[in-house]
Amino acid sequence: MKKILVPVDFSAHTEVTCRYAVAMASVSGAEIMLFHTYFDQMIVAGGTYPDSIAAQAAIDVQMISEIRQAAEAEMEHLSVQIRNLVDPASGVSIITRVEGGDAASGIVDVCKEWNPQLIIIGAQGRGQKDPFTGSTAEVIMRHTPVPVLAIPANAGFDGFGQIMYAAGLADGSENDIRFIFDSFGSFSPIVHCVHLHCSDEKFDDVKLNRLQQHFGKEMSEGKIWFRMLECDSHRQGLSTFLENRRIGMIAFRLHRPSLLGFLFRSRLSRKDLFKTRLPLLAFPEV
Repeated sequence: MKKILVPVDFSAHTEVTCRYAVAMASVSGAEIMLFHTYFDQMIVAGGTYPDSIAAQAAIDVQMISEIRQAAEAEMEHLSVQIRNLVDPASGVSIITRVEGGDAASGIVDVCKEWNPQLIIIGAQGRGQKDPFTGSTAEVIMRHTPVPVLAIPANAGFDGFGQIMYAAGLADGSENDIRFIFDSFGSFSPIVHCVHLHCSDEKFDDVKLNRLQQHFGKEMSEGKIWFRMLECDSHRQGLSTFLENRRIGMIAFRLHRPSLLGFLFRSRLSRKDLFKTRLPLLAFPEV
């Protein structure tokens, strides 16, 4: 992995997210971009006199300038903190970028220009919203081909020794699993490819067998396990699988019909996922 994009909002959760980025970058000597967008839209009053409009515009310009200066100061402070976490021998470099505008479109634009291999965001920032709600996440998922790793506020970095991949058995699963091995392989993970099968659903064993054949070498080395878990509900199935297992991350693929992916579409709420306190790796459908 060569580039990791970390959108930041300077909330209390930002440092946790950045620590994950540093840990990820340290195994490959990747470059990290800390990226922040600030609100820069003028608010023109509805007055009828040109002089009043001009006066309001002048106030807005001054306000936007102050907002930018504050954002740049916070970014400078954050970058110093994060650089202090980096081992000089790791080859990791930190760059920063502060722009005015809309957060979602800004992230999409910087992805097109900078071409990161991974986006790492906080699962909750200012406003306590999760990253899979609202227009920001929707625009990112629909318009970038970049996997997104969401880090819960109460997550402490404990490596990625065991990773659960929720197999929706859709096209692209092979690429998802390969990305996991390529990007997290330095942590020597064991990947649990799990299909949660409820009795009222059709099961495609052909696709599961194809996945097993594709990763035959990794199976023989004990690096990946394929499991079909019969369950009454996906919520119950996830809880059963995670119980007594030290899973370090849950990965899954998003799908166009619902945007929220196989797990979310299968009646497993975002709230249930974030209760696990585990990082969530979402592969976008573009």
